[in-house]
Amino acid sequence: MSQSTLPCTLEWMENSFGLVQSESMDLQNDPRFFQANVLNKRLAAFSKLGVVSSLMAGFLRALSEHFVNRS
Repeated sequence: MSQSTLPCTLEWMENSFGLVQSESMDLQNDPRFFQANVLNKRLAAFSKLGVVSSLMAGFLRALSEHFVNRS
């Protein structure tokens, strides 16, 4: 886009900060967003780890209360 067709605010930003307007492809129906990726796998593993750790913490708390109350 040339400077003559830019709105005044964009022209000011281009002249002041060196920012330019760019054209990009649309992200609609991009197959990269619908494929399974590593981030999804890590998030699933992290949620499973949270479940296991909370179960272990509850078990250890119940176990410690059992032995404390026996005395």
